[in-house]
This record gives sequence, C-alpha cells and structure tokens, in this order.
Amino acid sequence: MGMYMIDTYLLVLIAVSEINNANYVIKQENLIQQLHVAIQVMHADSLIQHLQSCVKETILSALSRYVALGILESKSYSGQNGSHTTFLSSPNAVKGKLDAIFEQFVGIYRLSKEELGLWGERISGAVEKSLVVTMARSKL
Repeated sequence: MGMYMIDTYLLVLIAVSEINNANYVIKQENLIQQLHVAIQVMHADSLIQHLQSCVKETILSALSRYVALGILESKSYSGQNGSHTTFLSSPNAVKGKLDAIFEQFVGIYRLSKEELGLWGERISGAVEKSLVVTMARSKL
C-alpha cells in the first residue's frame, strides 16, 4: 500500500471520528468533495507529502472499508428521478472500536500531537463544511 493511501485512510478515519463525536449524518458525496479539497490544501501547506492522498476514489474506498468494519453506517435512498443519495453516520456504540483503530493508526504513523492536531482541525473543518452543504441543500 502506497504511503498516500495510508494518509488517506488516516484522514478519513479522523473524519469518521468527527462524525461519531458530533453524531452527524452527512451526505457521502459532500464529504468526499470536502475531504478532497481539504487534502489538496493540506498538501499545498506541506502538511501532507503526497498529492495522491486527495484522490476521490481512494477516499470512497476508505469510507467503504470503514463501513465494512462497522465504525461507519451507510444508508442509500433513491430519488424520484432514479438518482441515489448515500448518507453516512457513526453510532455512539462504536466509539470504543473507533478509538482502538485510531490508536493503532497513530501508533504506526507516529504523528506528533501537533501534527495530529493540525490534521484534525483541517479535517474537522471539511466535515463541518460537508454538513453545512447537506443542511443547505435539504432546506431547498
């Protein structure tokens, strides 16, 4: 697995943790787009070494893996025009499992607390922007 993929999986795990902590329900498409942009900015700011970390397909793969692990829930709905919308959430009951996976990642990755804090701030902002986009569109 390339280092960029490890970056992506850790960044997405930070997003899942934020979703879990705040009990958010977020439209998957919005989250992927906001993470994509946030990771590009993090790369430009030299927080992430590999630009490939922002690839949307890898972000989707990470989200799918976390659904398979049971720390993220995915619910899809069909629209009247045949479109599908997927929403993501992370129930409070998986907090312990989520924390254990996160600790394993951090132990392997060896990020400093400062680096982890910067990554967390950026990803938290992306998650919140995803939520705002979801809320704004649902009001239309």
